[in-house]
Amino acid sequence: GLPENPSRVICINDGPVDTMLNLGLTPLATGFSYGGQGVMDYLKPFADSEIEYLGDWDTLDLERIVELKPDLVLAEGRNRFTGATREEAEADPSVQLIREVAPLVIPADIDTSDPFGLQYFEYSHLLWSHCLGKLEEGQAILDAQHEATATLKADLADHQGETSIVVRPTAEFPLVMAQSWFTGVMLRRVGIVGNKFAESVNYPHSGDTLSMERIFELDADWIFLCPRFTANESAERDEVVQAYFDNPLFAALPAISEGTYGIV
Repeated sequence: GLPENPSRVICINDGPVDTMLNLGLTPLATGFSYGGQGVMDYLKPFADSEIEYLGDWDTLDLERIVELKPDLVLAEGRNRFTGATREEAEADPSVQLIREVAPLVIPADIDTSDPFGLQYFEYSHLLWSHCLGKLEEGQAILDAQHEATATLKADLADHQGETSIVVRPTAEFPLVMAQSWFTGVMLRRVGIVGNKFAESVNYPHSGDTLSMERIFELDADWIFLCPRFTANESAERDEVVQAYFDNPLFAALPAISEGTYGIV
């Protein structure tokens, strides 16, 4: 069973860290962060104390998890932490060890084909909120988000049906996020659809399937560049982004030349 008002919580991956900090709670430790060496930089200001880092995908410090004596471990699902099926998760040695120490919660998959229905990131947030004894507060956060989304859709009345694409620029290729990823879902909720290429991408993203030579596939009414680098890689980030703007094929895209793009 779940502990009441758990105070010693470990998070596996960034999602439950985000939920805890939104609820005014700070986890003891986290692992598997996309921040590379700990909690994502944008989340750090919301933590009451330093969050210990337990290692990346191949180096998760299971001994330290035992030493920390957590009363709850929250992890991400959808293959982020362990196998795709319950059977695969049950067979994972890491899962077996953690479950000997504390209750381990991994959200099961749900149908998220309707962008206006409950999404996986919302369901996971509510599940983790419930485990922390704060379901009502977790629901209030989502309600506020839905309200803000509805307001934004009204503000964007003149842009309904325009196309967009969300791109993670890397040095080798532009990586396009699927419309079923949360960025596409949120854009759809305010009335902006994906361009032809974005709509064709399978969850979660296009990987290395789009070459620089086919950068014209990014043509959309709105282009959102979302470089993913840690704070101490800002020079590298700026260099990668600048290389795109220096690319004549990219610079010629109407959204770029007309200024209907954003760097997030």
